[in-house]
Amino acid sequence: SDLAKERLTYNAIQSIVDTVTARVGETKPRPFYLTSAGDYRQQRKAKKLNQYIEGVFYDQKTYDVGLQAFRDAAIWGDGFIHVFGRGGKVVHERVMPGELWVDEIEGQYGFPRRMHRLKVVDREELCTYFPEARAQIEKASRALEVTSSVQANISDMVTVVESWNLASPNADGEMVGGKHAITLISQSYMLVEPEDYPYDHFPFAHVPWCPRPVGFWSQGLAEQLQGQQLELNKTLWLIQRSMHLAGSFKILLQNGSKVVKEALNNEVGAVITYTGAPPQYISPEPINPEYLSHAQKILERMYMMAGVSELAAKSSKPAGLNSGKAIREFEDVESERFRTIQRQNDNLYLDIADLTKEVAKELAKEGRMVPMRVPNSRNFSVIDFKKDIGMFDDDAFVRQCFPVSRLPKDPAG
Repeated sequence: SDLAKERLTYNAIQSIVDTVTARVGETKPRPFYLTSAGDYRQQRKAKKLNQYIEGVFYDQKTYDVGLQAFRDAAIWGDGFIHVFGRGGKVVHERVMPGELWVDEIEGQYGFPRRMHRLKVVDREELCTYFPEARAQIEKASRALEVTSSVQANISDMVTVVESWNLASPNADGEMVGGKHAITLISQSYMLVEPEDYPYDHFPFAHVPWCPRPVGFWSQGLAEQLQGQQLELNKTLWLIQRSMHLAGSFKILLQNGSKVVKEALNNEVGAVITYTGAPPQYISPEPINPEYLSHAQKILERMYMMAGVSELAAKSSKPAGLNSGKAIREFEDVESERFRTIQRQNDNLYLDIADLTKEVAKELAKEGRMVPMRVPNSRNFSVIDFKKDIGMFDDDAFVRQCFPVSRLPKDPAG
């Protein structure tokens, strides 16, 4: 049937995406804030700020969340991490690309002015965040899940929309016009009334795979390989059916010949008596070898398009590369293909650090900041953002990124 032809028998895209994610995602870019000819006080603030960012990254498992976002980018084209404050702490939350909505016309140059995040949240959890709106939340309709042509209620989840309208600088350089709100959709109820949003960017760190010439959304690696995967599916389906129909030996038995079929068994040294033509055993070739070669060529083409070697996917090395230096050189040459996406991955963590700094300043200003524990080599220290860092001018610092990669994996290295 047509359905059987579309069945995935070898998911090459998943193998390639996992390989690229392991290849690029193993690096852990570390954001640093530096001062420009700053005095001791500024340098100390920069040092404390770096420690605070490191503590938040450790607390939120940011490198694990960032790895998920990078994999989302490879699959769907874009990966997002939402940075916001909750309970006096900075939260780094992975966002499914399908949760974000922008106007296609407004975002045709890649910079929309408005964005909405549509998310389903557990009803009781939402009540803990907005206790004053419990009555409205308890009345809200359950979120719906669409399966085929059927809509079904899912658990006890409700749909919430968080919206942003970016601010713009006025003649005096002040950021004005920005708004932020949170809405309970089914009740048309504002959980957070429209409030000022003083930023010209959304609270999302974004890693694109391959930005399109037009539009906000990027092209993913899975989409780039989609045509080849479909061709591979069709070829493997043909090979599978051919092996099923002609994959075993056959016995040619002439009409009229007197052969006891029970004698055609797997006994060693069995005696087969016959009158007329003897039975003939044949092993037909299930399929032309060209199809097997074609499937292998498709796989090679997919790995080539992604810039991944089959050796990397199999975690093996070329024959003859035995020294550590030679292997690292081979890996460096192979990693040249990923320089662009590696830069996007570095920028992701720089954006997370910047957004973390903004949220921390807001929490400290409101007096809702919880001290952050920062792990050291032997113990941990505690950073109180309001006391140790306090308010500062963003222009006093410049940011840099130092990725830690391709280093020896052992503790001594």
